[in-house]
Amino acid sequence: MKNFIRSLKNFFIVTPHLYTIGNSSEEVYLSLIKARHEKRKVLFLTPFNIFYLYRRDIQCNSIIKVKSKYSISQNNIFTYLLRLLFSFFILFCRLMQTFLKLFFKNTDNFFRDNALCPRIGISSIYNPYMGKIDEIEDYTNLYSWDDAFRKPLNISNNFSNKQVHINKIFNDIGVGKKKYICLHIRSSRTYTDSKEAIERNANIENYYSAINYLIKHNYIVVRMGDNRMPRMNKIKGLIDYAHSKHNNQYNDQCLVANCSFYIGATSGIWGLAWLFEKDMIILNNPSWNYTSPKSCDIDMFKIFYDKKNKNMLKISDWITNHFGAVHFMSLIDSRYIPIENDPEEILSCIQNYLTNNKISRKQSLEVRGMIRKSALRFIRSNTQIDITSLYRFYLMSYLSKGMIDKSFYEKYFK
Repeated sequence: MKNFIRSLKNFFIVTPHLYTIGNSSEEVYLSLIKARHEKRKVLFLTPFNIFYLYRRDIQCNSIIKVKSKYSISQNNIFTYLLRLLFSFFILFCRLMQTFLKLFFKNTDNFFRDNALCPRIGISSIYNPYMGKIDEIEDYTNLYSWDDAFRKPLNISNNFSNKQVHINKIFNDIGVGKKKYICLHIRSSRTYTDSKEAIERNANIENYYSAINYLIKHNYIVVRMGDNRMPRMNKIKGLIDYAHSKHNNQYNDQCLVANCSFYIGATSGIWGLAWLFEKDMIILNNPSWNYTSPKSCDIDMFKIFYDKKNKNMLKISDWITNHFGAVHFMSLIDSRYIPIENDPEEILSCIQNYLTNNKISRKQSLEVRGMIRKSALRFIRSNTQIDITSLYRFYLMSYLSKGMIDKSFYEKYFK
């Protein structure tokens, strides 16, 4: 019995977000980092989609199959039986929620939450010491996330292009053995959140100058996404994989795992770039608190026009003084109008990345410190938000390396 109890301490359970690939990838990656840091293993527990429990695909089921020495395999009888029991538990919650709604106006959230999107173990990722709001800074520092991130997990090795079947996938898609980048542009045709779209979507036309530049420099550009997105112009060297018959979750993983670098926003499959530890260029980012965790990554934010004061906000002013213009848990205040990066800014950002033209270490540390301080001020003024979300907010801010594109920094920071 003692040995059994001791063995239970050697692993922990996490149910990543079932529907969104970005959130689930982030949670899988941080769980693996946590498992390595704590010298344990993580069991990713998701339900089978039996009895038509879910109308949508369970997005994270393809991600949790990625092999790591820090996770428990999905291909064993223990995991299978546990997932089956979990599926029946969710079915029970679904039935209880339906029954209670028939007889009571107000019902407990337990059955509803577990019926729709169970979140087992998520709080322990972001708040491993189960701290209070006023302990967020101390406990995030105590966990030594910077040290935990320093050594790569090398998950992308699961999708080595030396494997015959992956080579076939690349040939089918049209990449072959050439170097390529993955590009994702959030589209209103995929996401019907009309208000949120203004903050998070981007105009595909603003990317063509950068696409042509990359093609001229011998990169194939693979446009990621789905077939609800608008089609891109037909250009030699541009693969509109979003509309390809070969588009599927596994091929998404193969492409991102082997790309030279990733261009996108904090949306969609950018979490896969996190998981596979790829260099990221994050464009049209509406959130200073949600950037990229590696010093080689580059951020370029949307600029905000303040209707009240009738001026364009500098990035330093935006981060420090305008919490109403932060995309987190709620829409940005109608006082602010987000302005997209224009074609010249996007092109310049790509050029700077390829030529390693960066802001100085002193400048990046200044940005990083500003983001961390502002995150704490935001938290103190938004204590009504649930504590796990606030710990996540601070961790994402804490992990930022402050690497804003150099040209963008010189034009908009101060």
